[in-house]
Amino acid sequence: MTLAEDTRSLNYLRRAEAVADDVLARREHWPRDFADDDVWHPATVGEAHLLKRNWREAADHYTAALGAANVQPFHRQSIGRQARRIFEALAILEMRPEPPFDNPDALFGALP
Repeated sequence: MTLAEDTRSLNYLRRAEAVADDVLARREHWPRDFADDDVWHPATVGEAHLLKRNWREAADHYTAALGAANVQPFHRQSIGRQARRIFEALAILEMRPEPPFDNPDALFGALP
């Protein structure tokens, strides 16, 4: 990666972190309109922490989402796919996730 590409990638990461901060700041005002909000809300918080590389907080919220009584296979697949996209983006910046994200299949399950 060239210096310009590296700088641009880091700028994207900083913008993603800023959006994650905004998401976290507004979470108490999220609507609770759907039966699976107890899955999506903690998953969204987990994703925001993942973007910020707050590994433990991300894992805790993902675990809560995936442990919801009404979680379905499509929830697990969607959440896992999005997390894997974030891992791929971080890998471009040579950032490696810490446990438990060093083995996404253990947390999210294997993709079909």
